[in-house]
Amino acid sequence: MRRVARVTAGGKVISTSALVVVGNGNGSAGYGMARAIDAISAITKATRNATNAMTKIPRFDNRTILSDIKGQYFRCDLEMRAAPP
Repeated sequence: MRRVARVTAGGKVISTSALVVVGNGNGSAGYGMARAIDAISAITKATRNATNAMTKIPRFDNRTILSDIKGQYFRCDLEMRAAPP
């Protein structure tokens, strides 16, 4: 969640930005970003975007990922670790 302000001739307009990550627990995951005036609408929009952007993640023995994954998107760090056998 992030609050952002846009300055207009009438003053500051406050809106909220949300990043949501969803998964189905069966090898699919996705993320979505959205902005809205209030936080609840931003989360709802981001959740809808994340479910529409779900992709299949290859898994080992139908239970874990193949290897450790590290990624970065702007200031957000993502780390996924493979479970030991």
